[in-house]
Amino acid sequence: MSSLTAHDRQPSGRRTRSRWFDPRLAIGLGLVVASVVGVMAIVTAADDTVTVYAADGTLAAGDVVTSGDLVERRVRLGELTGSYLAPGGVVDDGVVITRTVVKGELVPISAVGSADDVTSASIVVPVLGQLPRSVGEGSLVDLWAAGAGERGEYETPVLVASAATVVRIAEQEGIVSGGASVMVELMVPRGLTARILEAKADGDVLSIIASSGQASE
Repeated sequence: MSSLTAHDRQPSGRRTRSRWFDPRLAIGLGLVVASVVGVMAIVTAADDTVTVYAADGTLAAGDVVTSGDLVERRVRLGELTGSYLAPGGVVDDGVVITRTVVKGELVPISAVGSADDVTSASIVVPVLGQLPRSVGEGSLVDLWAAGAGERGEYETPVLVASAATVVRIAEQEGIVSGGASVMVELMVPRGLTARILEAKADGDVLSIIASSGQASE
């Protein structure tokens, strides 16, 4: 029996070598990657938003706040960039708020300073009856006081403070002259605190209405 040669043991058909690398596939992948990178570059260049702080709750003048009292917001400010408090602008000991900043409001640099910059004070007053619907935290209101007169009547109300800022509104507390009162925290110029405290001490009935005027001194 004759032995088979190496040539005889080879398959009669020619095996086609598989090609795992296709230049066309590489070119296609390269175009896709380039397209994605280009789109990302355009989006990044067009993104002119900056990160600034907003109040996590209503902040009153004189409050010392830290970064924990604030939340970060990505916003477009344009030419106003740099006018608002940004991360890195709050020291570990906190900063002093010099005017009321309502919840959700961006914190202006102008509303941050030192204790010496605070010219207003916070005071809580019992306001008779329900508040106007337009009055809420951050609203400007006029505070009126009516002293007790003869035979259970009240004297003509007088303006105690104008354009005071509402800081907080509490639930109804107790009874004032037969009517329910709402405890309202107001931010007023320091020069008016004695007048308001005197009205409270005298048992005057205090009321507030929405205001659009300038704060009295």
